[in-house]
Amino acid sequence: MDFNTLGCDQNVSFLANISAPSTINNASLAIKAAGAKTVFWSATYNATLTDFLADNAANHFSPLVLVESSSYDANFAKHNTKGYYNNVYARIAYEPIEAASAVPAVKQLETLVGGAANDNQIGEQAASSFLLWATAAKSCGNNLTRQCVVNYLGNPANFAGSKAWTGGGLQGGTNPATHLPASCGILMKLTGTKWVQAYPTRLGTFDCASKYQADTTALLPYLPNGTGTGITLNNRHVGSGSSAIKPQ
Repeated sequence: MDFNTLGCDQNVSFLANISAPSTINNASLAIKAAGAKTVFWSATYNATLTDFLADNAANHFSPLVLVESSSYDANFAKHNTKGYYNNVYARIAYEPIEAASAVPAVKQLETLVGGAANDNQIGEQAASSFLLWATAAKSCGNNLTRQCVVNYLGNPANFAGSKAWTGGGLQGGTNPATHLPASCGILMKLTGTKWVQAYPTRLGTFDCASKYQADTTALLPYLPNGTGTGITLNNRHVGSGSSAIKPQ
């Protein structure tokens, strides 16, 4: 990866399979020696990450650790009994499960799935995706076809302004037809055995700004390109080709 493309001025080169305990500790020491203040973990929460965080504590190294929404996991928090993970922050674009008291949509979903223990970000994404499809299908009436659904989802006017898609309140507003992620987000922080909304601090609120949507064209060489599917992806990962169904 060309880290300069991402605007980073420092690249810690540590090429190794960091699954063995000694290698995980070496990674912690190498990153500490480089003077890193922040570590970005792009994989999901797993034993390698927790071992790395424990080694950081043993090495008196306490960088901020940024993780993706896939690591926003109740089990991750449950095992933070020694506080080794207290510098972990997860960026999410959906309402946290902890916001059920402030966000009716989260509470409703919890009721549907049988309680907070059965709810998570993947569940919220699935629910929002289904509701998006159902909304498009309803707009088609008796003319429900794949093409009709795609036409609805591909029309930016259907999600413009106040009509931005929020999954009924489960997520930050988006316009699915533009193929861009949400410009709104939340930072969750591990504090002891709980996830706490760190920013914005008030439950039920998002931080929104257009600058959070970045042009990823320069990263295309590193991304899957649809090879073997008959579909070619452009710089927004929108497919084209004989097997792609496009809005008409």
